[in-house]
Amino acid sequence: MPRERFVPDLMWPGQTKGTGQGDAIDRNADPEAWLRAAYSDVSLTTQWDDGQHSGTGKGRTPTCSNSQPSMVFSMLSALDVQVTNRVLEIGTGTGWNAALLASGRPGGAGTPPDAYMGSQSRLPGPHPH
Repeated sequence: MPRERFVPDLMWPGQTKGTGQGDAIDRNADPEAWLRAAYSDVSLTTQWDDGQHSGTGKGRTPTCSNSQPSMVFSMLSALDVQVTNRVLEIGTGTGWNAALLASGRPGGAGTPPDAYMGSQSRLPGPHPH
């Protein structure tokens, strides 16, 4: 599931060591840096201050993010979703984790897509592959 499809044009990549966010990266201004950040193993802040923030500077409080890929895949592997399971995700953020679950490949490999009984077709909007 391509992470880039779930990341907005403007994001603030997390730090590889420690906490906090780096400077904003705008896909339209620097598409190569944006793509590198989208596929780095860091969380990506995608919204500040419940959407009340604008501009490229950092807001006060990050309120939406795309989680660090290694953490997401570790969590999904530990979850060990089975064909008969139903999953309710609360606080979907950018939707990437929910899309991974719906794709039938939550850990990046393994379960065939049809094993999730068409769960992706029940999601609203486009269904990226």
